[in-house]
Amino acid sequence: MYVCVCKAVTDSEICRAVAGGVETIEDLCSCLPLGSGCGKCLDAAEAVLRQQLDDQVDRQTPDGSRWGDIRSKLVLSGAA
Repeated sequence: MYVCVCKAVTDSEICRAVAGGVETIEDLCSCLPLGSGCGKCLDAAEAVLRQQLDDQVDRQTPDGSRWGDIRSKLVLSGAA
């Protein structure tokens, strides 16, 4: 879904940015052209950002590592 119509930024792009380490709306705006048109997208972009960050916390293991990190290690070691 388009979050920013002016610059054609999608929720998928925001998800990829969060997966790459983005944690704030400022970081998000520095790597994607959000808010550089009319600015009406910033609330929706922040909602997607917060949801993705919440989802990441939900996917963490008790020791704080992420399930994706564990799976990557298993794949690299040939255990998965």
